[in-house]
Amino acid sequence: MAELHVKKFCETICDSFGLLRNQKLMKIFHALLFTFVALALALSPARLEAKSKKTEDSGGQSSGGNSASHEGVEAAKAGNWDKAIESFKRAGNDANDRYNLAIAYQRRGQVEMKKENWDGAISDFTEALKLKEDAATHRYRAFAYTRKDDWNKALEDYDQVLKDKKNDAEALSHRAFVYMQLKQNDKALADYGAILKNQPKDIEALLGRSYVYETTSKIEPGLADVNAVLKLKPNNQDAINRKKRLEAMDHKLNPTPIPTPVLAGTPIPRASVPPKASAPPKTSAAASPH
Repeated sequence: MAELHVKKFCETICDSFGLLRNQKLMKIFHALLFTFVALALALSPARLEAKSKKTEDSGGQSSGGNSASHEGVEAAKAGNWDKAIESFKRAGNDANDRYNLAIAYQRRGQVEMKKENWDGAISDFTEALKLKEDAATHRYRAFAYTRKDDWNKALEDYDQVLKDKKNDAEALSHRAFVYMQLKQNDKALADYGAILKNQPKDIEALLGRSYVYETTSKIEPGLADVNAVLKLKPNNQDAINRKKRLEAMDHKLNPTPIPTPVLAGTPIPRASVPPKASAPPKTSAAASPH
């Protein structure tokens, strides 16, 4: 029945464009339009797509499992992640339910992050990853680890994100920050450099790299980065403040020599006075002979 409706729709469109008079064009356009509409209908389901109406003779779940799966979908639509998780757990080990359960854990983890319940968020993200490997979930969990100052575990998650998306600017920037906390400044500079290789005007990466340069007393490249930021955004306060600190650091390490004082005006020479004649040396009187 759906195919008949699609066909009728296609014929109406062809007629409106006057294509019915040209059979060859009509067939080509009809085929393309039919394919497009059919694909649109096929791809319309939402992401949470638990198939709760499987027939019992298809080898699917029991009616109890179907009911639990349906409850999970409805709870997820309402944003009730506790109930969604409980329902998908009861639904069984069906692939769709495992997928939906992973999504529910991830969403509840995001809710816990908003509450700043980092342990709860990490727990939910970990459960989600047991069910389904997902770069976004690694990214969320990495952030939660950074809020707990667990830098090594955060690094593991950012490494995982960058396995598949090696040029992901956000993940590179966050990993660079983690490297800084671990005192691995060369690796932090490498991550910022990777961002700037693809996005030379990325202000956050320029500021991040200039901070690493500042903390390692590399004044010249640090000034180059902040000047690049100020060229793009002259009023950027972070860049203005960092430039002042870098210039002060440069002045301290390379102080300006004190100039030799110069007398003002033309000095008046003293009048030349001839040296006084020196008095003849005194001689002692000779003793009289007797």
